[in-house]
Amino acid sequence: LKEVVTFYNKLKPSAAADILQQEGQLGDTTVALIMKNLQPAHMAKIMGFMNPEFAARITKLLQSL
Repeated sequence: LKEVVTFYNKLKPSAAADILQQEGQLGDTTVALIMKNLQPAHMAKIMGFMNPEFAARITKLLQSL
């Protein structure tokens, strides 16, 4: 997971959001684990580019991790 998080920390927020939101590619729990381990400012920027419903779903998961 560390390597994946490093990769997402280097991506532009809009590109990261596009990849993370691909339906059926990554499970919501995987996305939440990646987001949890990102730099907080970068995580916030990525969330800003996400579909609001998806971002809310991931935020809910983040609370339980």
